[in-house]
Amino acid sequence: MPADFEVKVNLVEATPGHPGHVVPVLPEFMNVHKTVHYFNPQGGAVKIEFIVDGSPFVDNNGNEIRTITDNDVLTLMKKGSFTCHCFVTPQNAAVAIGWDDKISPLSGGIHVVK
Repeated sequence: MPADFEVKVNLVEATPGHPGHVVPVLPEFMNVHKTVHYFNPQGGAVKIEFIVDGSPFVDNNGNEIRTITDNDVLTLMKKGSFTCHCFVTPQNAAVAIGWDDKISPLSGGIHVVK
């Protein structure tokens, strides 16, 4: 099922002196009750974590869904601004590249849900 928002999660490759990072291409804002799917255009596995200021996604019991993968299509259920940390495991790789507070703090973004 296609989502209302297909969020591309780009892997910015490492360069000398920079370990690389992962950046979602987010719209200016998204609307509550719309669906979201995250994907990496190179076919890598995507993981999104909402651990800073809550998650816009909740399960059927009202609990926040804090970890989302590229296998999920979820509905935005809460309004607000939500910081995410992003990770991509490239195809044929065993280790994810992504958010780390010291090595790769740029791997993430802010979801604005109205």
